Amino acid sequence: MEIGKFKDIVQHNIENTKEALDCAEKFYSLLGLDLGSEIKNLTQVVRPLFLVKGFITIQLPLKDKEIGAFCFKGSNNQGYIIINSSLPPYNVNFALCHEVCHICVKDDIGLNTAELFIDDNYFEYSEERLANQFAGIVLMPETNFRRMYEKFSSEIAMSEGNVDINSIVCKLMCYFEAPYMAVLIRLCELGIIEIDDKLVHSINVKESDIESIYNKYWLDVNSLKPSYRDDYPLLRDLLLENANKALEENLVRQNDVEEALENISMLYEKLKEEQ
Repeated sequence: MEIGKFKDIVQHNIENTKEALDCAEKFYSLLGLDLGSEIKNLTQVVRPLFLVKGFITIQLPLKDKEIGAFCFKGSNNQGYIIINSSLPPYNVNFALCHEVCHICVKDDIGLNTAELFIDDNYFEYSEERLANQFAGIVLMPETNFRRMYEKFSSEIAMSEGNVDINSIVCKLMCYFEAPYMAVLIRLCELGIIEIDDKLVHSINVKESDIESIYNKYWLDVNSLKPSYRDDYPLLRDLLLENANKALEENLVRQNDVEEALENISMLYEKLKEEQ
């Protein structure tokens, strides 16, 4: 990412802090939690919220590594959210939070329209930037985020004498299970670190550099690897259950059900990444 675009994102987040915090407060209210409460298992917590809105959440290992999530809302006000499990867990968390903002908080996805979240990309559209900022706030609550920054900074300073921002970002990334760039943006929007010439290297850090830092501090390298979770068998069971009910009520024909299931199976085979 270019430094100019990074600065623009941070400035936008600073100027729109109130709106993003209002969205976060509504989200926590839906959960019955206080703003900034720690969420241990995001997938488990948000799935019921999506169901209330008529959305099924499905994790699939997609071939396309750029797609973080895909969301579609049908004419019946119901829809689905496909999360790409070919990406590491922290990307999955961010994608889930991004879609929570659209579906459960802002409810800004129109009928018969799709919403595509491109992983680690920050679009110019205000609603997409808001969803990203919201995800950062939920994954990295300010009070705890500041506390852990100070803790990790002190640890590195005591053992190495100087503080390397990339190392701190990686420790925060591992602790909060959030993407590297989202952590860096969060640090800057909260004014914890400044945007200067030295930050250019941090913005353009390579995946291999991140893995090296993880190994250096004995962080969980497995968290950098995709889970490849595949919910297709569960989805197929759900479709069969609904189809059988429809058959019993003579709402559909057996041939139509078989054709629909076959088409879904073919689509699944085209989309999934081979292990």
